[in-house]
Amino acid sequence: MPTPLILPVGDGWPIPAATNSSPATLSVSPSAVGNVLVLGIANNGAASAAVSGVTGGGVTTWAKAEGHLYSGYGDIELWFGAITATGPASISVAGMGLTGSQILACQEFTAGGPATWAVDVAGYIAETALSSPASGNYPSLTPAASGELYVGFLIGLSGTGFACSSSGFASMVAPVAIPQETLMVYSSNTAVGVATSPGWTSSNPPPDYLAAAALLVATRPTSTPSAPVLTAIGSADATAPITVTATYEPTDSWAMSAYALRLKVSGGAYAYLAGALQTTIAWNLLTANPFATFTVTIPANILRNGLTYYLSIATQESGALLDGPFAADISFATTPAPVVTITAPAPVSVGSASPGVSWTHVLAPGASQTNYEIVAESGSYGSVPGSGARIYYTGVVASSATTVFGTVPQPGLYCVFVRITQTGGQVSAWDSQVFVCEATAPPTPTWVSATAGNDPTTGAPRTTLVLSVSDTGFTGQCFLAVLRSDGAYVRGFGWPSGVYTPIPSGGGSFTVYDYETVPGTSYTYTAQLLAWPPLTSLWSASSGSLSANPFYLWDDPSDTWDNAGDTWDSVIPLSQLTTTTNNAWFILDPTNPATAAQFFPGSVTFTDHEAATTFEPLGTRGTLIKSGAGMKGRQGSIAAGVVTQAAYQQLRAVLLNTGTLLLQGPLEQQYVTVFGDRSGVLTPTTAAAPQGNYWDVITFVTVEQTRP
Repeated sequence: MPTPLILPVGDGWPIPAATNSSPATLSVSPSAVGNVLVLGIANNGAASAAVSGVTGGGVTTWAKAEGHLYSGYGDIELWFGAITATGPASISVAGMGLTGSQILACQEFTAGGPATWAVDVAGYIAETALSSPASGNYPSLTPAASGELYVGFLIGLSGTGFACSSSGFASMVAPVAIPQETLMVYSSNTAVGVATSPGWTSSNPPPDYLAAAALLVATRPTSTPSAPVLTAIGSADATAPITVTATYEPTDSWAMSAYALRLKVSGGAYAYLAGALQTTIAWNLLTANPFATFTVTIPANILRNGLTYYLSIATQESGALLDGPFAADISFATTPAPVVTITAPAPVSVGSASPGVSWTHVLAPGASQTNYEIVAESGSYGSVPGSGARIYYTGVVASSATTVFGTVPQPGLYCVFVRITQTGGQVSAWDSQVFVCEATAPPTPTWVSATAGNDPTTGAPRTTLVLSVSDTGFTGQCFLAVLRSDGAYVRGFGWPSGVYTPIPSGGGSFTVYDYETVPGTSYTYTAQLLAWPPLTSLWSASSGSLSANPFYLWDDPSDTWDNAGDTWDSVIPLSQLTTTTNNAWFILDPTNPATAAQFFPGSVTFTDHEAATTFEPLGTRGTLIKSGAGMKGRQGSIAAGVVTQAAYQQLRAVLLNTGTLLLQGPLEQQYVTVFGDRSGVLTPTTAAAPQGNYWDVITFVTVEQTRP
């Protein structure tokens, strides 16, 4: 029987500080039943007594491995016990004297499963010559078998700074604080017949020390494993490797060490797998943990297609190499695996974000397709899925369909993979097809309506443009540009430069607002769609092609507006859009029209701004408009009257903006920067404006800028 590998569990539980209480206690938390706790006990009192008993800690029965009471110096002991309960617990040690410091240290060990624990050999060392050695060794012990657990425990009488000097040993100091320290060392790296005596060092050598050590042996019971649980195969292709899955079912705690596989055809004798098939049982080395799943592969072309086979597996446990029984046979048919061939999409799929994926298949006689699975990838794809970036995945779909439509996010180069399953559960290999998905030019947008009016919240003048748009099927890849008759693009809808706005996926009705018209000036608009890559629709008809109001052609001279027999006029008069401020003025951030503030000017004075003229140095304000030779635009002073406190607060908030603003009057529009007190609140005046009494008046200065 092999010796189980013994390993420590966790970092142990050193007592945080020496104690002189009786009984001495130590809090622990063992993790598994059948593991072992090893407890080191030390006392440096001159009137020490040997330990009379240890209880608790999740251990039902504690046993002493080694102990030495040296009169006048102290006591050193090692105890151990198999864990019978897990979780937080307290160890209690009784019987030690109370004249010195009592120190405890505990470590848990496992043998890989529930085990019985015993001492092979133990020993101690008592150095009381007051020689203050800076190094030394634990007791020398010789194991009767390899892999026995060596545990040593040392107390330096008034010494500190202990460390283990032997490689392969772990160690634990307790407590860390002076004046007393102990050092527990342990390792299962022992060899039969080879003496083990780990070393120690001390940075603050003790005048004398006591040490105890023991070799512990773990024994795990063995028993014959039960038959494994086999997973049904259904059908398989004999020309390809066949995978058999089973679960190891031990009756002890040992892992599986080997398996035997046998199979036959109906009425035939069993053959056994050993790379090839043979007539005698063969045990093949394979490791599996208790109750774990393992797989066995039957090589390709060992079996023949067109037959029904009966298969079984037996397992062997590793503790005593006990062979278990064969499981009941499972049967499976060997038939050719399905073969799938992709026929679509074509290498170039034009104008569709949802290319159809189609395939043909070759199935085993009498079989049908039961499932399909489709993956599409971009980037560094390979011959099977997993190398590229996944674009879409159908999952395994129960269906006999041979055409499925997927969706790609944008035009580009893709690879689609398909595999199918046939009756009996056999799965084909993946087939793949690389294709380029291209976009076509989007349809030309058409006008639904175009009206001039005012913002219902702020009252600022605006035009409302409603268009019908259609995308190319690629989500978020179609953008709208709207051009005004004065050559300017509507903000947010500019092309070929500037910001442009995507239309909703699938298209539909789309509304555009233009807040930057000159009140009193007439405009028309045209629109265009941009796809990805740069493919554009034709420009739309002018918004001026919309009729101002519906009307009929009078084809009956005596028409009485009953519309009887009338037809729609085939010539629709042009509609020009003209906004108005309704005699108010507005100032707003053109990138955020909701900021628009309305006012009524008491006075407006604009003067041309000469190129050589200086003005308040407020930092970068944008590029000034050149309105003529040597001119850089206009600047002026405005006394803005507001009729409510809310209007005053809105205007003040806009004027504190240091960017370029849009100023609009009844027949006036400028892009300006505003001068004012930038260090604090703009100070209002309470004087009445010439037009009447206002709640307040704010005076500010503007300098004309280019459109931002």
